[in-house]
Amino acid sequence: MNYGNDVRPGFDIGSIRGFDPSTTGMYRDGLREFNGLWSRLSTDINMVERVEILKGPSSVLYGQSEPAGVINKVSKRPIDTPIHQVEIQAGNYNRYQGSIDLGGPLDSDGKVLYRLVGMVRDSETQYKYDQDHRSQDNRELLAPSITFKPSEKTSLTLQAEYLHAKTGVSAQVGTANRVSKIMIGDYSYDKNERKQYSIGYLFEHQLSPTWTFRQNFRSSKVDFQYARMGDDSLNGSLLSRSKSYIDEQLNGIALDNQAQAKFNTGALSHTLLMGIDFQRSAYTLSDGDAVDAADTLDIGNPVYGRYIARPAYTSINSSAIRQSGIYLQDQVKVGDHWVFTLGGRRDWAKIDRSNKLTGVKGDEQKDQASTYRLGLAYVFDNGFAPYASYAESFNPSAGVDGNGKTFKPTTGKQYEAGVRYMPANSQSLFTFSVFEITQQNVVTYSNTGAFQTGEIRSRGAELEIKTALSDNMNLITALTYNDVEVTKTGGIGIGSKGDSPVYVPREGASAWLDYNISTGPLAGLGIGGGVRYTGESNGGNPWGESYTNRSYTQFDAMLNYRYQTQWRFSLNANNILDKEYTVCGWGSCTMGYARSVIASAQYNF
Repeated sequence: MNYGNDVRPGFDIGSIRGFDPSTTGMYRDGLREFNGLWSRLSTDINMVERVEILKGPSSVLYGQSEPAGVINKVSKRPIDTPIHQVEIQAGNYNRYQGSIDLGGPLDSDGKVLYRLVGMVRDSETQYKYDQDHRSQDNRELLAPSITFKPSEKTSLTLQAEYLHAKTGVSAQVGTANRVSKIMIGDYSYDKNERKQYSIGYLFEHQLSPTWTFRQNFRSSKVDFQYARMGDDSLNGSLLSRSKSYIDEQLNGIALDNQAQAKFNTGALSHTLLMGIDFQRSAYTLSDGDAVDAADTLDIGNPVYGRYIARPAYTSINSSAIRQSGIYLQDQVKVGDHWVFTLGGRRDWAKIDRSNKLTGVKGDEQKDQASTYRLGLAYVFDNGFAPYASYAESFNPSAGVDGNGKTFKPTTGKQYEAGVRYMPANSQSLFTFSVFEITQQNVVTYSNTGAFQTGEIRSRGAELEIKTALSDNMNLITALTYNDVEVTKTGGIGIGSKGDSPVYVPREGASAWLDYNISTGPLAGLGIGGGVRYTGESNGGNPWGESYTNRSYTQFDAMLNYRYQTQWRFSLNANNILDKEYTVCGWGSCTMGYARSVIASAQYNF
């Protein structure tokens, strides 16, 4: 991950083609997962059926998004086939977890289906205060859903979810380009806790053989508290520490109305998609910061478990963003080979801000834009499909610069060309692509405020292979080269012209090979292994001292065994050689993920 093993929400996401999707590029069932300044919606992996990574600007269908693409997580939903699954896990750092996944029909006709997903985790992490105390990684999840299918043409799925995560912090004593294993804060003070609630529905009705209507809705709330300490100054072995406390409440709703039509006009086959969507998010942030002489830490002999007073709030700010949009896309097939895609979207956004501590209301900010998407592909009979595309993105930027000027929306453009190959009668897929992405109106920062003078250009190539080497052996591999460069800047914030942005590696590679035994005395046994390489990245130069994050390579392994149809045992190990590395940016560093080993037993009944 770009930020190392940072346990804060949103910092466990990597980059897509050189850009961070964690703020505006995260979606759940096609609806955006909102974020405040610190808080954000997140999805536990136990809730996910699959993850879709849509590369390239996706504003045409999704509104606000990063120029490189979006990540859409598809929830586990009620199913026709009964599922009754219980799983327990145990791992290093005293990790213990139990989960359930139950579902199936509630009536004999199969018109009412249900799904219930639940999980409880009690775990520590690699971050250690003293012999008896580590940072925590605890979590509880409960997510019921029910589907009504009065006919083959209509379905309504109601969803609800509760997630409570308590993870602590990862701040350790360090310098601009190195980090120790001494915790800066104190287990009695450090806090990173999030309670998340959401309800929603997914509705679909087939109006005719041509037209289908869908409406998706979700209302969400996040209650987030974050307390941490930072290094202020060092006198000998005595470290003076700053402290901060953040209390943020985030509320959001998202609604997408979509109509799809499939029809022919002569030799042309159309899949027409049109819709109207609306989203609103609002957060209130209470923030307190202070430096107290009583909060010093002797890094030569650190003592934890002391009482540390919470600082008084120094600011209470609120912000609300409303965005509505209309979109239209037509995918046209000409015969058996040509495929054209043309789409357009119009967005209207409004941002309100206010300081609740002073009662001062900020300037109202209104933005609107049109974005477009073009694509062309030719599908050969042998499975080769060369393609080319152009797409745009639009993302309103909340806030004002150091001169009090309201920010313009951040926009992006992408050009992409490549080829996909899917051999007939196989599950293999080979993809090669080259791309160029330019993001304009990048917000940059300095000691005197924020300014919107930046532009980032990303050029790269990607190769992805997913293939079955035999009936029992599968290979997944990916290679990425990404030349990301700051092309316009005031020399502040994101770096000087010609620099690469902080945290973004130039190269990346991964490979995974697994083999499953289907016959003989070892039938049901599976084994797999993989390697991940992350190239060098820019660590920033906040004080004129440039430094580089070194490249690193990690190895993973898996062993599983399926006994009859009920039992499945597995052992997963990440970073099995326990490779130590750090990721730095703008004067702070974070340790990378240490070795983790998790054993699990799953029972299906």
